[in-house]
Amino acid sequence: VFDVVFGMSKKPQAHGYSIFSVKEKNPFFPEGFTAKGHEFRYSTVLDYNGEPGDLALKMNRGTGFINGLDGLTTGNVLALYTHLHVEGTPQWAEFFTRKCEEYSRERRAPV
Repeated sequence: VFDVVFGMSKKPQAHGYSIFSVKEKNPFFPEGFTAKGHEFRYSTVLDYNGEPGDLALKMNRGTGFINGLDGLTTGNVLALYTHLHVEGTPQWAEFFTRKCEEYSRERRAPV
């Protein structure tokens, strides 16, 4: 789905709590929203051919995908290294449910 090449490292490339702010339109979170989570990964981005605007999230704390950004988007996909902390960001359930309802309505709409 995304034009990215990943590699694996012997040591963690990101580890710890993270906080991001939404800077671009994406399928789940409103612009300006801030969320808490964590990162723990051994993978690293070797090559990314997308545009900075394709990354919807600005990392306020943590590493993210590349250059302090996270949240690759296309269509209904939001892919991120940050794992949301559900108690630190309880709104995620409302946003996710809303997106599911939108999708369901679109699928049932007459052609």
